[in-house]
Amino acid sequence: MPQVVLNHISKEYANGVLAVDDVTLDVDQGEFLVLVGPSGCGKSTALRLVAGLERLTSGRIDIANREVSDLPPRARDVAMVFQNYALYPHMTVAKNMGFALKIRRIPKPEIKKRVTEAAEMLGIKELLNRKPKALSGGQQQRVALGRAIVRQPAAFLFDEPLSNLDAQLRLTMRTEIKALQRRIGTATIYVTHDQEEAMGLADRVAIMEQGQLQQLGTPMETYTKPCNRFVASFIGSPTMNFLDGHLVQRDGQMFFSEDPSGDEILVPAAHATALSKANVDQVVMAVRPQGLTPGQAPSMVTLQVQLTEALGESTDLIGVTSGGQPMIARVDARLATQAAPMPLAIDPDKLFFFEPGPFGALIASSD
Repeated sequence: MPQVVLNHISKEYANGVLAVDDVTLDVDQGEFLVLVGPSGCGKSTALRLVAGLERLTSGRIDIANREVSDLPPRARDVAMVFQNYALYPHMTVAKNMGFALKIRRIPKPEIKKRVTEAAEMLGIKELLNRKPKALSGGQQQRVALGRAIVRQPAAFLFDEPLSNLDAQLRLTMRTEIKALQRRIGTATIYVTHDQEEAMGLADRVAIMEQGQLQQLGTPMETYTKPCNRFVASFIGSPTMNFLDGHLVQRDGQMFFSEDPSGDEILVPAAHATALSKANVDQVVMAVRPQGLTPGQAPSMVTLQVQLTEALGESTDLIGVTSGGQPMIARVDARLATQAAPMPLAIDPDKLFFFEPGPFGALIASSD
C-alpha cells in the first residue's frame, strides 16, 4: 500500500517559474524511491513540497493515508536529512538526536531508549557525549541519520545527504543508508543529482527535468528501456552516443544513414520492424559506449580515434564518426589501439532509436 502519494502536484513561484509541473507518483511502505536529475530540474522542490517547506500551487499530498497538503512540517510525520546536516553546535550528539522528541514532550526515559538504540544501530554510541565540532563528516552524517530514526516517522526524506563527503566515504555511507533503510522498512524519498548514486540505492528511480517527471521505473528499466532521449542521455556512464541521420530502405533491408554524410549502418531486424511500424524518416540512433567493440559486424560504425583514456581493465576511445559526430567507445583495454579509422561492431542490445529533439521519444530498442 502506498505510504506517500503525490497527486498532480505543481509549484509555480511568483516570478512565473514552474519548478514542479504536474508530478504524480507514490512510494510504498518500505520502498526506497530516488528523485534524480540535473541541477534545477525540480527534484529538491518536490521533496520540500512533501516536507511542507514549500506550499503547493496545485495538487494533493497524502502521507500514511492522510492528506497533508496544507499541514505544517511538524504535523506531517516525516523526518528529513539535509545536505548540511543542520546539527546544533552547542548540543551533544545525544541531545541533537533527541531534540525533536523533547519538543514533542516525549518522556525522558523513552527519549534515552530511542537515542541509545539508534546510536547502536549507527555505530556511534561512543560519540553520544561529543559535540558536532569534534566529529568527522561521516560521523556528523550518522548523527543526522540518528536524529531522523528516533522520530520513527511515516517517511524519511533525504536531500542530497552525501554531497559534502569525499568519494570513498560517499560510497561507504551509501551502503550504510541502504542497509539501514532495509532494516527499518520506512518509506524513503531520496534526492540526488548523481545518477550512479541513484542507480545504486533505488528500488525505483524518478527521473526529472524541467519540473516534469520524465520516467519512473526500476534502475534497470530506465537503463535498458529509456522512454526518451533525455533519460537515455542522463542514465549511464559514459553518456550514450547520439547520431543524427535518416533511414534508407534497400534490397529488403533498412540502413541508418548518418548525417550529413557518414556511414550507412545496417539496422538489426528487430529494430527495423519497430521503425517500419513507426513510419519515420529522420531519427536519432543511439548506442551506449559499452555496446561498441573493435571489429567487423553486420551492424558497425567507423570511429576516427582522437584520444584514449585508460581506466584499468577498460579504455575509452574518444573521437568522431565518419560524419563528424562525437562518439565514445568503452572497450576491453586489450583491444584498445590508437588506430584511425577504427571499425566498431554494434551490440544490438545497447542500440536505440529516438525521435529527433532533446526529449525525442524512444522508437525502437532490442526488446
